[in-house]
Amino acid sequence: MPDGSVAGDLAESWEVEPGAKVWHFKLRPGVTFHNGKDLDAEDVRQSLEHHMKPDSTSGAYRPAN
Repeated sequence: MPDGSVAGDLAESWEVEPGAKVWHFKLRPGVTFHNGKDLDAEDVRQSLEHHMKPDSTSGAYRPAN
């Protein structure tokens, strides 16, 4: 979301463990990329890492405190 909040477009639900270092996502079934590849956990991991890079220009980037 533009304000940095989390929205569940590709996840049906998620849980965050105390300290927010571990997140558990239940991915929505039937999500495919334009090339027909199914969305999987590795895709989500890579996307999150992309948005968390220190040089990220993502609106979702928030530096660790």
